[in-house]
Amino acid sequence: MSELSRKDREKAEHRRLILEAAERVFAQKGFHAATVHEIAELAEFSVGYLYNQFENKTDLFLELVDMRAAQYMADVEERLSREEDIVGKVRTAIAAKLGFFRQHKQFFLIFTHLVAEERTEGPVAMSERCGRRYRDYMARLAAIFAEGIVEGIFAEADPTALVLCMEGMTNSIIAYWVHGGGKEEEAATPELVQKVFLEGVLARGDRE
Repeated sequence: MSELSRKDREKAEHRRLILEAAERVFAQKGFHAATVHEIAELAEFSVGYLYNQFENKTDLFLELVDMRAAQYMADVEERLSREEDIVGKVRTAIAAKLGFFRQHKQFFLIFTHLVAEERTEGPVAMSERCGRRYRDYMARLAAIFAEGIVEGIFAEADPTALVLCMEGMTNSIIAYWVHGGGKEEEAATPELVQKVFLEGVLARGDRE
């Protein structure tokens, strides 16, 4: 495969800068309040140049969501592929998610809004490609829990419900990081989340 030309590399870099600027603006103002002018100004490009790269604000928004979602899913899958132990896979999934959104806190605000609203139509609907990635991700984690249940590692429960419990816990922790702005990240560590999710909060003497 031939390497990208200098012009193509420059174009790709410009698109990255625009998408990162859009992420900041969308996270701060939401889709409807954000303007292309604000994004262009933050990215230090002209409005006309943005419209040469993206059809409109919706196109820009959906490409941003697809880009970050693809990065996240690829990171999780790469980490899971290196882990053979079932419990280790759950620990890895938790650590991967917290690690990714620690780095991309602004995207967390955008993505959770889409998922919470469950929008299937309209200008900020989750794209089919992104929605498919999310469903595949949920199914991947559910399969891990299903395997663990069969092996007697996890308690009998609906695997998807277990995924939702794990997602709810990690989403709450990330939201705490995002809105706290202080030492919250030091207290709510991946290790603590893994321990509480997998072992519960009761002291060992109270589990009988």
